[in-house]
Amino acid sequence: MTRYISSLLVVCLLIPSLSLGSSLRSDNSTLTRYYEELRADWGKIFPNKNRNAGGALFFKYILDNSNSREEFFEKNKMYCSVSGSLVRPGSEPEFVSVKGQDGNELICGSLYRCCWPCSCDVMKFVQVQTFEKKFNKKIDLIKVLTIKNPCEKQDFPEEVDRDSLCIGTSLNKKRVTEIDGRLVVGILFDSKICTPRDIEKINREVITGSYCPLRNNTPLEEVRGGMGDIFIKMAN
Repeated sequence: MTRYISSLLVVCLLIPSLSLGSSLRSDNSTLTRYYEELRADWGKIFPNKNRNAGGALFFKYILDNSNSREEFFEKNKMYCSVSGSLVRPGSEPEFVSVKGQDGNELICGSLYRCCWPCSCDVMKFVQVQTFEKKFNKKIDLIKVLTIKNPCEKQDFPEEVDRDSLCIGTSLNKKRVTEIDGRLVVGILFDSKICTPRDIEKINREVITGSYCPLRNNTPLEEVRGGMGDIFIKMAN
């Protein structure tokens, strides 16, 4: 099974690289500008030059430095919550289901990610919670993706920049966002309670219906490829 999954994998590089190709879609100058701003701010977001599993650092930086509602939401589409890779503007999201806040319901929505295993990892290891953000005196209720506080783990993955995320066993609130003791790693867009039709759609898709069950039923110690094994060590 592991060999089968590895053969399907589109790798999210483990090194903190900005090499994403020389061309950008230029049909929307505002989106291109937002993307280039994130590229330019890379050293501020990751001062230790390590973006592995860096979604939480992206979210906090965008939260603190966005000048408008549009900028906040559009920039949150431009990174992968699992890997910390940049995602080109205009990329197509994956339609996924994620555990809800109370654990008894599924929330469906659009996930922007760098490669397909990240969608599977979110569906298995992440939980949706509600985050309040005020824009122009109006409050938006945003469905954010969260994981358990990884700073309490004795086996914190060495590939991840622990000093940016943690202060001791607590989350570093200057660098990341916390809700009810959980770490926010990104946003689930266009979110809603899943309907039976939504679940049928997810099950029909090649990635979420075929690849993800294979990946998510593989023993954790055998998961290889992309950021999966690193993120899983943090989120499990």
